[in-house]
Amino acid sequence: ALTYVWTTTGGTIAGSGSSATFTPPNVSAQTPFTITVLVSDGVLSVTGSVVATVSANYKISGFIRDGSGTGVSDVTVSVNNTVSGPVGSIQTIATGYYEMELPDGTYILTPSKLGYTFSPSESSPITMNGADVQIDFTAVINTYTIEASVYRYGDYGSISPSGSVTVAHGQDQTFSFTPDGSGYCIKYVRVDGSLVSTDNEYIFHDV
Repeated sequence: ALTYVWTTTGGTIAGSGSSATFTPPNVSAQTPFTITVLVSDGVLSVTGSVVATVSANYKISGFIRDGSGTGVSDVTVSVNNTVSGPVGSIQTIATGYYEMELPDGTYILTPSKLGYTFSPSESSPITMNGADVQIDFTAVINTYTIEASVYRYGDYGSISPSGSVTVAHGQDQTFSFTPDGSGYCIKYVRVDGSLVSTDNEYIFHDV
């Protein structure tokens, strides 16, 4: 029967027979390790070896906060290697913090979340080479403008609020309608040209 003896110049190796698992140690730079196997049938022996090069991983991390300094959660931070392309992505936690381990290389980070814009919109190229890196972003929630006005027949009515109304992404906005004088009522309410109700109130949900 054949016997196999596995050895390595670093890390650990475990296994039996013709297969084994190599677990590299933590390294601070690219480091080669030689994995050797001695195969014997009790009479003859054969030695084979292979060199495995292990790259160091470094942490890229940071915070994504709004203008008041509050962390923004669930922001997706996409990571692209400038040579090989997409690497992966990670989401911020409740404090706005994110982190990812990356090997040596040059990367660009791009944050995204529905309803937000970011400054910067993407990072400058970041070279991971022997040290951790921190990159922070500022998130700005998008706002939208609703133009509210009354189309008047005879006596006047009013809408509140009126004019150009700014609404933040994801918020509700209520408009109230009041006809002037007794005996008058709301004839119709239009949103983007379409009839929506004849009530005294209309709510835009989750703008």
